[in-house]
Amino acid sequence: MARYLNIKYCPDRNQENSNIMKKLSVLSLIFGALLLSTASCNKQEIDKPEPKEATTFKQLDVPADFTWSAIDRGALTVSFYYDGQLTDALDQTPLDLLNEDDRLLDRMTIINGKVAFAYMVPSSSRLLEIYVQATGLTEEVSIGQNELIVNLSQLPLKQSLLDSDKDGIADVYDDFPNDPERVYSLSFPPSLSNKSLKNTNEEGTPVYHFPAGDDYYYQIYEDLWPSQGDYDLNDLVLQSKIGWDRYSNNELKHVYTRAIVQAAGGSINIGLGFELFKSVGDSKTYMDDVTTWYGSAPDPDVKNGTICFNNLREWQRIPYANTSEEGLSAAPDTLVFQAYLEPGSGIEQFELLSYLFRTNDPGHQVRTFGTPPTATADMSFFDTYNDASPTEWDGSVGRSFHYPLQGVNAFYRTENNHPWAVEFIAGNFLVAEEKTDILLAYPQFRGWAESGGTQNQNWFDHPDMDHVYVPTYK
Repeated sequence: MARYLNIKYCPDRNQENSNIMKKLSVLSLIFGALLLSTASCNKQEIDKPEPKEATTFKQLDVPADFTWSAIDRGALTVSFYYDGQLTDALDQTPLDLLNEDDRLLDRMTIINGKVAFAYMVPSSSRLLEIYVQATGLTEEVSIGQNELIVNLSQLPLKQSLLDSDKDGIADVYDDFPNDPERVYSLSFPPSLSNKSLKNTNEEGTPVYHFPAGDDYYYQIYEDLWPSQGDYDLNDLVLQSKIGWDRYSNNELKHVYTRAIVQAAGGSINIGLGFELFKSVGDSKTYMDDVTTWYGSAPDPDVKNGTICFNNLREWQRIPYANTSEEGLSAAPDTLVFQAYLEPGSGIEQFELLSYLFRTNDPGHQVRTFGTPPTATADMSFFDTYNDASPTEWDGSVGRSFHYPLQGVNAFYRTENNHPWAVEFIAGNFLVAEEKTDILLAYPQFRGWAESGGTQNQNWFDHPDMDHVYVPTYK
């Protein structure tokens, strides 16, 4: 008898298993691909070279707007108010501007309730201070603050004070009480409790007070422009102090300069000149010729310009380099010169900008980064060899510019935005040894440059003593 089996439909388990295996295989392939992709990315990260740390100046990667200046330039207008109105109650009395170490930066007369200062301070500075001599009031001001309004709680008593020279400034405030043309000559201030400064020098004797205290204004040069040099930045090192005195209306009467040629490691015969500009903060303006120079020769082709020497080696008492133990060393020579400014010049604040020129080719000049060319510069040198400067400039009277110029508008720059000269304010600066890259001599320089000046702002205070020249003449 035939036997019939009762069989229910059931999917083929082998087929099901096959499908499952196929799905697992696909998932495995996807997962594997992801793993390979991740591994590849990780490998790329591992294999990706780290950014190369600059070991020489020419390798420095700096921001396009970096100006190679460790100095902040600013303008500050101070106004005096009482009962909501501008007041002239403090007119014809002095107002002092001090740095955060209570060192005097400038002194001007309050006129029509206002004073307009311009200042230069190290980039590491954070505060300024004003001091009202007539009342003893002090107030702090942040660097970069352009305006300060001082609200007086009461008006000072009007006093009848002796004014021997009838210049409008009482003798008690006048550094030259018998000279109707001068009122202030700035000198090192005493403590905050005694800021009534008097000049004990004979009339007309220069007083050098800027930069404040024991600091100096430094400019350190390479002289091979428009070709790059070895960046030891010791071809010419200028260490300067400046002072000035004013007419009673705040216009400048004299500008005094004492510049020590600390080092002269270059092999090219060079001369040195300076150009004087009207200044309002970082804005500089070309003025008509209003200067008479003493101690230096006028530059007949540069308005308000002067030539200190035409040949450095002939000017030096004993030719020296002061850049290595093997080279010539001697106590450095000092330039002393001054500018007399005519009454009515309109110049209350100023800036002196230097330029080097080749003795045998005076049009071949070099300046600090972002300084425009002088009227005598040979413009055909610009944008040649390693230079990437503009090739045109308008230096006509009345023209203003922001100093230092930046980016593609800057003169004396390379395509990589590198300079031929750097400026800063410091105390005892030691120059790099001859043929020694400044990055070796000053290890913090790289961080300062590559951060665009926001880091290591006092790089010049931290030399590597194995790579700087320690003077033997002291």
